[in-house]
Amino acid sequence: MKKQLITISFLSAFAISAIAGEDFYKWVDDKGVTHYSQNPPETAGKTSVQTVNVRTRIPHDSEQAIADLEKKRAELLKSKEDGAKKKGDDKTAASEKELNKAKCPQWKQDLEVLQKANVSEDDGKGNVKVMSEEDKKKRIELTQKYLKDYCN
Repeated sequence: MKKQLITISFLSAFAISAIAGEDFYKWVDDKGVTHYSQNPPETAGKTSVQTVNVRTRIPHDSEQAIADLEKKRAELLKSKEDGAKKKGDDKTAASEKELNKAKCPQWKQDLEVLQKANVSEDDGKGNVKVMSEEDKKKRIELTQKYLKDYCN
C-alpha cells in the first residue's frame, strides 16, 4: 500500500512540475544586452536578475486552432489571388483593346481587299495561293467581328 502511495505521489508531482513549466532567468549585462538562460548569471550581484516561468504544456485544442488558422490563411491567399487576377484581367482587357484599336485601319483595308473577287495569300514560307471562297468568307466574318468589337 505504501509503495502504491509513493508511486502515485511521485507521478503526480512529476505531472504537476511538467504542467507548471520551467524557470528561466532574464538579466541585462553591462553592455545593455538582454540574456535568457536556465542558469542565473555568475555575476548576479552586479545585475538585476528576474525569474521567468515558461510553460511547456501544449493546449489541448491547439491542433484545431492551427488547422483553423491554416484554413483562414488559404482562403485569404485565394481571395487575394482572385482579386489580383481580376485586376490583371481588367488591365489586360483594357490594354488589349488599346492595342487592337490601333489595328482598325489595317482591318478596314483587309476587309476591302477580301471583298474583291480574287484574293491571294502568302503562307509565310514564300508560297502564294489563292484563297478559297470558304476561307475568304471566314476571314471576312472574323475581320468584321474585330471591327465591331474594337473599332466602334
